[in-house]
Amino acid sequence: MSPSPRPLRDVQQWITEHPGEQLGVEHLAARARPSPRHFARAFQAETGVTPGRYVERVRVDHARRLLEESGEGIAQIARARGYGNPEAAFAPGLPTEPRPAAGRVPPPLRHVGPLSAAPRRTEKKEEPPTRAEPCSDRRSGGAMQIAVLLYDHFTALDAIGPFDTLGRSTDAEVVFVSERPGPVRTDNGSLALVADKGLDEVTHPDIVIVPGGPHPDREMANPVVMDWLRAVDATTTWTTSVCTGSLLLAAAGLLDGRRATSHWLYLDQLPKHGAEPTGERVVFDGKYVTAAGVSAGIDMGLTLLGRIAGDDFARAVQLMIEYDPQPPYDAGSPDKAPAALVAMLRGSGTPG
Repeated sequence: MSPSPRPLRDVQQWITEHPGEQLGVEHLAARARPSPRHFARAFQAETGVTPGRYVERVRVDHARRLLEESGEGIAQIARARGYGNPEAAFAPGLPTEPRPAAGRVPPPLRHVGPLSAAPRRTEKKEEPPTRAEPCSDRRSGGAMQIAVLLYDHFTALDAIGPFDTLGRSTDAEVVFVSERPGPVRTDNGSLALVADKGLDEVTHPDIVIVPGGPHPDREMANPVVMDWLRAVDATTTWTTSVCTGSLLLAAAGLLDGRRATSHWLYLDQLPKHGAEPTGERVVFDGKYVTAAGVSAGIDMGLTLLGRIAGDDFARAVQLMIEYDPQPPYDAGSPDKAPAALVAMLRGSGTPG
């Protein structure tokens, strides 16, 4: 059962008064009584934004106000407002970010660093994190390189969803990468995608997409993949995942103290690797973007495309791929599906 508007407004007020507290969906849902997924949907229906986005708005407003009015340092302010680092406190895509005017063609996909988009209210400035200079694995002309990681038994839609949304930008170079170039089989064995390059050939992508699969532990124990993720993350603009791909990021130590999501069967695995699980479909925490199970990769791709190239551009892509879900069954989450079906899938433990 979804909460009524009054409890939701009480939760909003509590967020405003306690920006430094634990404000994950699970914590907020406990104050309004429904399940985290029902709470997240009801909250978005009431406010027009996800709980995580609302929390970001409140925290950024508090952090920037303190930055203007107090003598505290950025790191101290970020920690006081619930952020693990200063970069997350001034992440891109928040309500203060400029958007293309209606009817105008959005700007092309360019190198937009995590701190470069947010305008400042005063002359006080904080230095953005340094990024490496463009390397030879980017196309000449400065296109943004998107690297999609492939590995044995990945789930096809986890990779294809973001590819068919983010990859439609007019200024993006998408490259499929794996330990070795060549065909890589998906989780059902009957389909293969071709990795154009080996991991050692792609060292400074702007965006990394890590798909999931039914056996994430195999790649979590693969030192080659783990080392590559850590190395490229040092200079990515965005590091993203779909489904159980978030477990690979967490195992590499990239989601320590960060909010993240995954396939619903594997959410409870995230805390074991230092991440804070949330039932939201798409989660932004600094430059890290995680999507829930399989089909959520399409939502993640469109959401990230909107932040990079503008909402109008992302809407155009959504229309071109005719992404207008009208599923024949209302069983797309464990909160909606029949209890017997949920129990059966929990017993099998195989997402995707």
